[in-house]
Amino acid sequence: MDVHSGRNFSTSSPPRFYLETWRVCNICMAFFFALAAYVQINDPDAGIWTVVYLIPAVLSFLVGLNPLVTDNFIWKHLSLMHMSMCFMVATLWGWYLHRHAKNTIFHEEEGREFLGLVIIIIWMLLCQNSGKPCWTLRTWECCMSMGCSLPKELDEKWNMLLPTTERREVSVQKHCAV
Repeated sequence: MDVHSGRNFSTSSPPRFYLETWRVCNICMAFFFALAAYVQINDPDAGIWTVVYLIPAVLSFLVGLNPLVTDNFIWKHLSLMHMSMCFMVATLWGWYLHRHAKNTIFHEEEGREFLGLVIIIIWMLLCQNSGKPCWTLRTWECCMSMGCSLPKELDEKWNMLLPTTERREVSVQKHCAV
């Protein structure tokens, strides 16, 4: 039950402000995933990773247009299938990195791919129930904090990992060498 209005979100749909904020966050995440797909151009396996990021971009964009789309059979099953595949690959990358990483996982290409898969999984899990009237204030706070802080946090982490131009150039040259 919401303390301020006395409404119980679990028995009614969330207030309009919450839905509008959720829609904006999904549009922002759709842009984030589309940008992640775009920067895969120089990757040796760009075709795979472009599709991996475009699927959540489209799904998030659809949720941004209409949060009730998550009840759609095609949306729900495509999301579940994509999350399952991402989970399997993330598990394999996690095991591989745990066993063979020379530096921190973010200095390895596989580590960055692992982080991208984890972001996809978490965001798609948050989107799964956005069309159902089971929202609580806690659910809304969790979704909003994830959607609003994730792009900023990722940008800060990336800048922390590559603080100098020379290091950035070496990393890009090593990564993009075919």
